[in-house]
Amino acid sequence: MNKVLLLFLCLMRGLIGVNTFCQCIGYEPLIINASDSQLSASSKHSNKHAAPYSKWTELGWAPNQRVGSWIEVDLLENKLIGGIVTWGRGSNDTVPQWVKSFNVKYRVDGSNDWNNYTDTGGSLLTFIGNEERYQPVVNDFEVSIVARYIRLYPLSWNNGPTMRWEVLGCAQYAQSHVNRYLHQEAETCAITSENCMLATNNRILLNYKGLITQSNTTNLVLNGESLSCNNNFMTIGVEIGMLGCAVEYNMCEMNDANGDGKCHVLCELKDWQVGQPFNLLLLIKGGSDMELCAVEIDLRPWKPGRSVIRDWDYFLQNI
Repeated sequence: MNKVLLLFLCLMRGLIGVNTFCQCIGYEPLIINASDSQLSASSKHSNKHAAPYSKWTELGWAPNQRVGSWIEVDLLENKLIGGIVTWGRGSNDTVPQWVKSFNVKYRVDGSNDWNNYTDTGGSLLTFIGNEERYQPVVNDFEVSIVARYIRLYPLSWNNGPTMRWEVLGCAQYAQSHVNRYLHQEAETCAITSENCMLATNNRILLNYKGLITQSNTTNLVLNGESLSCNNNFMTIGVEIGMLGCAVEYNMCEMNDANGDGKCHVLCELKDWQVGQPFNLLLLIKGGSDMELCAVEIDLRPWKPGRSVIRDWDYFLQNI
């Protein structure tokens, strides 16, 4: 169905909003532009295999002591990290070498405590490296991490733990422009399940500005209490035009078919909106006990998991 909704926003006095997660909608490689001083390692096989040679354009880092070895990058400030890419040795004139599996540890600025990257169940997660020598492999995190320091620990390898790597950090965020009656911008990066927004005047209004995605669909997941996942109580639409105070929206489809107590929403974009900034409106109506705790927007350029990258230049352009 392709319903169209006209909303006369000029008649509304003040916006009522809810804090939301920071949504990363674009990534960038961080190691390729790092200085030599930002890269360190537990050891080096030789000067030409030192930590700065771990960039994808170089020969590769190789440790002198293999067991328990690690390589580290200092990003100089906390960054939101979404994945790690690995390559094998860069030269063609020697025995093929690459890392088959590895673990990741990280710590934030101002802390001396290293954290293991774990899966959603809290178990230590082992990443898979290259199956072949030359193709880069990306491990997309199930959950993005915030870190300044990142360490990679090789666990298994082919002929030796020589490797190149890249860390994918968030370069562009989508944050809601949320205002109250005094038009004060709300914080949008620190929501927890304990910090939910109750309905005011039996409604919650959330307005996203300048979202960008390379897909023709946008998926949202709404989590809260007493939410009714139907068009009678919830209006979600993508702005497609405006004439004076009348804003025209394509209405999104929603359901709670997963039975997880969350509202799952699918919004379709016009062809001309793909790759271009667009606006999205969320209006929820209900009783005084209604509350909205989180709005997750799936605009990631890839899905969590592992994949071989056949065209690195295209991958960089995509993220």
